[in-house]
Amino acid sequence: MLMSVAGRVRAEPGVREAAVLMGTPANHAILAAAGLAAPEVQHAAAGDLVIVVDAETDGTAQAALQAAGAMLDERQHAAS
Repeated sequence: MLMSVAGRVRAEPGVREAAVLMGTPANHAILAAAGLAAPEVQHAAAGDLVIVVDAETDGTAQAALQAAGAMLDERQHAAS
């Protein structure tokens, strides 16, 4: 599910890269390798959901983060 949301966020106009994953040590390494290791998520733990977006503008990044949140909410409601 998280990979699907990340793929949909990547498809948003102006988004260069996106990751939606849990804050495990292995996923922190993936973020670092992809150049997405943002200071805001460096302390995320294994039980934390991490959403990182690299976009052309701050406004585009904020819109993509909101879209990711809506997609996750949509999936959660569909599963209940």
